[in-house]
Order: sequence, then C-alpha cells, then structure tokens
Amino acid sequence: MSEVGGRSPRVARLYDSYTDEIVDLSQWARVSSQAEKESMLRFRRGARFLLRTTALATDPLDLSKGEVMPMSYRSDGAWIWSDGVAYYLDVYEIAPEPEFVEHIRSRGYEPHDATDEELDVAYEVLEALRHS
Repeated sequence: MSEVGGRSPRVARLYDSYTDEIVDLSQWARVSSQAEKESMLRFRRGARFLLRTTALATDPLDLSKGEVMPMSYRSDGAWIWSDGVAYYLDVYEIAPEPEFVEHIRSRGYEPHDATDEELDVAYEVLEALRHS
C-alpha cells in the first residue's frame, strides 16, 4: 500500500462496535459548544471528496428514520471519514473518535486541501479496508 510523507491516512470510525443493531459509542464524547460543533462540521464538510455517492444508510441510532445517513467519503490526506461522521455530530452532537477530534483541533478546524496523490493513497486505503 502506498504512503504519502511516510504515513498512510487513518480511517475515522463511526462507532466502537455494531452488533445485533446495538451501536457502541462509549468512547465518543458529546460536543457541548455550538461554536465547536459548527467548526467541526465545516472541517468535515470542507474536505475533498474521496468517494462521492448519493447512497444513504439507515441510522443505526434510530432505525425508524430509515435511510438518512450520507455515505460519501472525504479525506484531508491524513484522515479518511464518511459523511456519517458529520451526520452523528449534526444530529446527535456526538464527536468523532478522540484522535480525529485532536487532528481537527490541531489543524485549527481547517481541512488541508488534499493533493491528488494524497487522495489516490487514501482511496487505496479505503479499498483495502473494504476488501479485508
């Protein structure tokens, strides 16, 4: 698998685990500051698309909503995340995994404009995960 700058991008998880329609978000914190929530949403929605789709997934936290969670993927070159990560923040005020939150904060809530090479590597990582 390729790397850019000696590192492969990390993939942000939507939750700790998901079994029998039970979603474990025990390690995820709530975002209490509206300003930080908006800054995080801008970061996540401002990065380049890695894989764009109109497909929606069922919200595992509220199955009655049906297919409402966006499934496109984005990357800033260092991290890869699905738009479901932003959905959880927007709808439930659930922050992403702690390491991704630290990354967002360390960037001043501004996503790096990933290069084509970085996106190629990120796509390889996503494909490898899909086939594992």
